[in-house]
Amino acid sequence: MEFKDQLYKYRKEKGYSQEELAMLCHVSRQAISKWENGTANPDMENLKTLSKALSVNIDTLLGNEIEPQKEITKEIHYIYGWQKEYRSSIHIAGIPLVHINVGKGPRHDGKFHCAKGIIAIGNEAIGVVAIGALSAGLLSFGAISVGLITAGALALGAFVLGAVAIGYIAIGTLAIGVYAYGALSIGFILAIGDHAYGEYAIGNQAFGNHMIQLQKNNGEMCMLTKDASKIMKLLKAADAPKIFQFLIQMMRRC
Repeated sequence: MEFKDQLYKYRKEKGYSQEELAMLCHVSRQAISKWENGTANPDMENLKTLSKALSVNIDTLLGNEIEPQKEITKEIHYIYGWQKEYRSSIHIAGIPLVHINVGKGPRHDGKFHCAKGIIAIGNEAIGVVAIGALSAGLLSFGAISVGLITAGALALGAFVLGAVAIGYIAIGTLAIGVYAYGALSIGFILAIGDHAYGEYAIGNQAFGNHMIQLQKNNGEMCMLTKDASKIMKLLKAADAPKIFQFLIQMMRRC
């Protein structure tokens, strides 16, 4: 049986009118009517509320056949319209190994779809590895990301890649950190960029106690070959991370 038929069946078994069920689920009567005639479908939160109100599990309500042994697992695998959720049955310290929770727009309660797991993927994601529009984790990737190693439009962390990057090692259009590399870079120890501000500064416009001016050729930043050894000595003096040595070595010569 389809969801709409199951909903009608269990509502009748409970003796609820559409209005009564709507009140229990905090939705309009029109919503119940649309679900029963198949012109609309509830999201995951509404399915949970329906399940509780009708005292029937979600899989049965959706018309899925479930083997008894599967009912006792904690795995959720839900794909319904624009709402997609998967939570693995494997848990570590009570946290799902994988949790995927994405959807179009906010939920009916105004909250966004948040994934929480060792590996988390969602509109919002919190985990050891987190991928989402808003993400937080040891490894974090998203439009706005916070973590130990992060990448995103706005990224904060220890090792950071982003349009706006703030961290211990920051690489981005605007980079702020102990070590910073970007078009505009501000580094407490080392800054490399078109505009560079730091104790050690390397750039087209460099400002600091120890500075090396880079050149511009056809509007692009470049390095004179004779300056290469001076720059490498400055990087060594600043105790720069290896990635900065690599980026300098990759910089084109004027």
